[in-house]
Amino acid sequence: MKVTVTITSKVFREQFGDWLAGGRVEVDGKTYEFAVMRHECRTGWNIEYTDEEPEDEAVDKVVEEALDAANLEYTLTREI
Repeated sequence: MKVTVTITSKVFREQFGDWLAGGRVEVDGKTYEFAVMRHECRTGWNIEYTDEEPEDEAVDKVVEEALDAANLEYTLTREI
């Protein structure tokens, strides 16, 4: 399965100590949009898809990998 993640926005809110980000993930030609939040004192990203979620949970791991590496306009493609 081919997964392509594009991070379109990512910001750290100092007053709340959290990260907010958004983007889209393409899985075998189907596109899903998402918004995420990560509190500075916790591990992992809380991923919320806007319409429907990809069926394979491994997609979330690729999204998290991209978010950990990304600033803005970042694209990551993985075969999983």
